Amino acid sequence: LFLNRRGFSRVLQCRKCGFVFQCKNCSVSLVYHMETHSLKCHYCDYSIRLPEECPECHNIDLKFIGSGTEKIQDEISQLFPEATIARLDRDIAVKRTEFQKVLADFKAHKIDILIGTQLIAKGLDFLNVTLVGVINSDLMINFPDFRSLEQAFQLLTQVSGRAGRGEKRGEVIIQTYQPENEAIQYALKNSYEEFFEFELPKREELNYPPFAYLIKFVFKAVSSDNAKKYAYEYLKYLMPLKDKYSFTILGPAPGLLERIKNKYRWLLAVRSSKRSVLWNVIREIHQKLHSEAGRHHVSIELVVDPLDLI
Repeated sequence: LFLNRRGFSRVLQCRKCGFVFQCKNCSVSLVYHMETHSLKCHYCDYSIRLPEECPECHNIDLKFIGSGTEKIQDEISQLFPEATIARLDRDIAVKRTEFQKVLADFKAHKIDILIGTQLIAKGLDFLNVTLVGVINSDLMINFPDFRSLEQAFQLLTQVSGRAGRGEKRGEVIIQTYQPENEAIQYALKNSYEEFFEFELPKREELNYPPFAYLIKFVFKAVSSDNAKKYAYEYLKYLMPLKDKYSFTILGPAPGLLERIKNKYRWLLAVRSSKRSVLWNVIREIHQKLHSEAGRHHVSIELVVDPLDLI
C-alpha cells in the first residue's frame, strides 16, 4: 500500500476555534506521529508532545485531519487482525537495521502487507506481490508545479511495477477523485510513449524543459523584507541584460513554503533556450550581488536545472 505521506495525521485542529498547530520555524502545520505521541515538522525536525488542549481557547476537543502511513497501518491492522503488517518510510529508514529487517522479512514472506512512501515504489523486486494499492493519488497529481504530472506518472508507474513480478498475476488499485487524469490513464496503460506525446506539447507551449533551461535563485533571510529586497535587487540588475541576451525572468515571488528553518524564501528564475546564456547572466551579476547580500544577512541559493519552481 503506497501513500507518499508519513506520520499519522497531517493536521491537528481545534474543533471550537479552528486553531491549527504550526511549526514555530516553518510555514507548515505540524504532523502527528502516533509512535512517539508528538507533533513534528518534516522540514526542520521541530517537535512537541501531543497537546491536551488548544493554546488559544483551551478547548480539549481536537481533531486529526488527513492521513499518513502510520494511520493507514493502524486502520489496516484493525481490518486484517490476522495479517502481519509492516511500514517502510523515512521514520523507519533512519534506523538502518530496522529498514533492512523489514525488507528481508517481506522478501521471506514473513510480512503480509507492506505500507510505505516512495521508498517502496522503486527498485524492490519481490516475486509474490499480487496487489498494489495507491492511496489518495490526487495528492501527487494536484501539486502546484510544472513537473507534477510527470512526477505523478513516474511514481504511479514505478509503484504499479511492484505487482506481478513473478509467475503470479498482479493487480493495481489506484484511489482517486480524478480517474480521467492523464497521469493515471497512461500509468494504467504503462505507456511512457503516450504520456510523452501528451505532455511534450504543453511544455513546448509554456517553454519549459526540455525546450528551455532554467536556473532558480532562492533568497533566504530571517526577515521576509530582506529576502524580498534582494530578490528585487537581482531583478533590477537582470532587466538591462535582457537586451544583451535572450532570456525570460520568472518572479520574484515568495516560495510556496515561504519560511523554512526560520528563513523566509523568495524565488526568482531565469529561463532561456540556450544554457550558455544562463551562465553568462550568472557571471555578470552573481558574484557582485552575492557578496552584497551576505553583508545584509541574505543567503542566495543557486539551483541549476531545478526539479521544481516552488
